[in-house]
Amino acid sequence: MPVKEFRGWVWQSGRCLDAASESDEACEKKSFFSLRLPIDVLRDALFQPEKPQWPPPDLDQFQVRVEVLPPGDGPAIFDSNADGAVAPFSLNDLTDLLLPGETLTIRKAGRDEEADQVQLRGKHEVIEESSLLLTRLIRKLPVERFDAPVELADEVATPMGNYQIVLHGDARSVNQILSAVATRVSWFVGAMLLAIALAWLVIEIGIIRRISHLTRCSSALSRRVKTTDGLDRFDLADLRGGDELGILANCLNDLLRRVKEDAERERIRAEQERDLWHAVGHEIMSPLQSLLALHRHAGDPSHRYISRMQQAVRVLYGGASPSETFQSSTLQVQAVDIAEFLRNVADNAGFADVRCAPAQGPVPVRADEYPLEDVFSHILKNADRYRQPGTPITLTLETTETTATVTVHNVGQRVAEDFMDKIFEYGVSELAEAGANGNRGQGLFVAKTYMAKMGGTIAVRNVDDGVSFVLTLQRMRVVGAQ
Repeated sequence: MPVKEFRGWVWQSGRCLDAASESDEACEKKSFFSLRLPIDVLRDALFQPEKPQWPPPDLDQFQVRVEVLPPGDGPAIFDSNADGAVAPFSLNDLTDLLLPGETLTIRKAGRDEEADQVQLRGKHEVIEESSLLLTRLIRKLPVERFDAPVELADEVATPMGNYQIVLHGDARSVNQILSAVATRVSWFVGAMLLAIALAWLVIEIGIIRRISHLTRCSSALSRRVKTTDGLDRFDLADLRGGDELGILANCLNDLLRRVKEDAERERIRAEQERDLWHAVGHEIMSPLQSLLALHRHAGDPSHRYISRMQQAVRVLYGGASPSETFQSSTLQVQAVDIAEFLRNVADNAGFADVRCAPAQGPVPVRADEYPLEDVFSHILKNADRYRQPGTPITLTLETTETTATVTVHNVGQRVAEDFMDKIFEYGVSELAEAGANGNRGQGLFVAKTYMAKMGGTIAVRNVDDGVSFVLTLQRMRVVGAQ
C-alpha cells in the first residue's frame, strides 16, 4: 500500500520571477521542496531478524509521487507523474558528464576543505595498450601546459548558503585515452594502407606496366616503321594473356605479323615490277632509237611522234610505280606558242569534230611541249568518252597579261558533285569496268601532275550542257634579238 506519512519542506524565493512585479506581493515566485522518505519502512527493513542489509536491496524500486494541490477542489498545480515533468536533480547525474581524469569537488564556502565536501570523479575507462611511438607523437603536439593539471573554481549562491565548486582535470589521462584510441585505429589505417599498396602493386604489375609497354610499342610503331625491317623489332607475344589486355595484345601481334607478310609481298611485287619496267623500257628504246635514225629531220612528222614516245619511256623507265614516276619526273619548261599548239592538237587529235577557236597572234606560255601534248591527249580522250554522239569538242583560248586559259568543253553527261574532288586522284575511274578495258584511272592524274610541274593549274566544272576542263598556264615574255 502507498505510504502517505512522510515529512517534507518547501522553500520559496523572495524574488519575483518578473522584474516588473517586484512591488506586488502576489507575484509569481520560485519554490523548491525537499522530501524525506518514510523512515519507519526503512527501519523495519533494517531490523529484520534474517540477515539485515543496508541499504535495502529494493531501494531502487521506491516510487515517489509529489502533488501540489491548490485550496479547494481544483486540479493539482504540480504532479510529478504528469507528462513533461522533469525528474528531480541528483548530484550523481553530474558523474556521467565528467570525462576520465576530471574531478568535481563541492563544499560549503567558509568551511574546512576536508569537511562536508562532495567529490565526484569521471568514470575511468579500461585503457588499452598504447603505442609508445604514438604517445611520443601526441606529446610533441603544440599544446600549452601539456603536463600541468587544469583547475577551475567558482562559487554558487543558493538559499541554503554559498557553495564552492572546483573542477580538476588531468590532461595526461586525456592524452592516454587519445594514445590508446590512436593505437587502436592505427591498425585499421595500416591495414587499409597495406591493402591499397597491394592493390596498386597488382594493378601496376598486371595492367599498368603492360598498358605502358603496349603504348610505347604503338607510338614507336607509328613513328619509325617505314619498311618491313622495322616490324621485326616489335614483338607483343610477351603481353599475351587471358584477360582483355592479353587478348588485345594477341590480336595486335597477329595483325603486325600479317602486315609484315603483306609488306614483304608488296616489296617483292615492287621489285618485280621495277625489273619489268627495266625490261620493257630496254626493249622499247632499242627499236625507237632505230626508227629515230630513219627520221632524222626535225620537220618530219614521224620524228616528232618518235621523240614523244622516247620521252614517255624515259619517264617510266626504272620507276618504282607509275604514280611515283610521274610525280618525280623532271620537265624542260620553255616558251611554247599555245595558239599554234591548240591548232595542231585540233588537227591531229585523232577524234572526229575537234574544233579550235582561232586566236590572234602568237601566245607564248611556260610549258614543255611533249608533256603538254600528253595533258591534252588525256583530256580529249575523257571528253570523247563522255560526249553525246554528233556533238563537237571545242578548244577556247582566253588570255590576260600574265596567264593563258584554255577551256576544253564537251556536251554530255555531267560529273557527279561527290566525284568532283576525286577525279584527279590516281587510280580513280568512274567506269566500273575500267580495269577490264585497260583504263588504269591515271590519265587525269598525269594531266594534273604535268600542269603543276609547268606552273599551271587544271580544274573541272559542270556547265549547263556538259563539262568543261579549264587549264591555266603562265604567259612568257619573249624578247626578240637585235
